[in-house]
Amino acid sequence: MIRWGIVGTGMMAIEHIANLMLTPGSVVTALVDPEPASIARARAAVGGDVRVFESPAALAASGTVDAVLVASPNFTHHDVLQPLLDARLNILCE
Repeated sequence: MIRWGIVGTGMMAIEHIANLMLTPGSVVTALVDPEPASIARARAAVGGDVRVFESPAALAASGTVDAVLVASPNFTHHDVLQPLLDARLNILCE
């Protein structure tokens, strides 16, 4: 089972979550976004138990995911990706 974390939970992330939920062997287990409304929409899309982290660094340090899908705005990618890369996580960057 691949445990996915999602960084950035806007509309594009909702599409990715739907596709991951249809992918055998994949489960979304963690979310990161500063906007509570976006987190709420993503939680509803996952429909199960999902942890919410305050930052990509906190997610990376948690040991709770195998891979991370980054769907945050492009200008955030450097800051978002660095702790994920440092943790040697598998990354799919939108």
